[in-house]
Amino acid sequence: MSACKIQELAKDNKELCILDLCFGLGYNTAVAINEALKTNKNCFLNIFALESELEALNKIKELQVPQEIEPIVDKLAKITEVEADTSFLFPLFSMRESVPFSTGGFELELILGDALMTIDIFDDEIFDAIFFDPFSPKTCPDLWQEDFIKSVVTKAKPGAFISTYSCARIVKDNFSKAGCEIFQGPALGRRDGGVLAQKQ
Repeated sequence: MSACKIQELAKDNKELCILDLCFGLGYNTAVAINEALKTNKNCFLNIFALESELEALNKIKELQVPQEIEPIVDKLAKITEVEADTSFLFPLFSMRESVPFSTGGFELELILGDALMTIDIFDDEIFDAIFFDPFSPKTCPDLWQEDFIKSVVTKAKPGAFISTYSCARIVKDNFSKAGCEIFQGPALGRRDGGVLAQKQ
């Protein structure tokens, strides 16, 4: 997640606050934890994960990942084990667990429910970085609308980066309308990189 400047943030800060919107298999969070602690072993990450699909959470333990992040993914898989019968608690079921390492570490709060509603539980301008990974604009249009993207951007600190894999024109336009400068994110094996939006 170098796109969100996690290494740079960790170098200059002992504590980071990150939002992982549409947490899914937790890969973005795992990489961010690894990159931050590799840069600054004393860094502590407060991570808030929004997710609505229990099926995705329960597949984290099956994720094939690079060896260096395996221990983190194993911890995420244990934290996010959610029984199917908790679905009646939607749209606001949350659980929090802290995972200390020898020096730094992370705390993950998993919040289950529709992100259109759960985004409103956060104060404005608290996140140092945001991973924004809903399904594509065609598959999940509500989470890519101008009003929702504005809501997400208000939760970021000025200067914070918001990364997403999508490079669709509507995504660039809506982040721009929300007051962000637009950059191209890493291509990750594709021809075009996603959107990297920096809140102004």
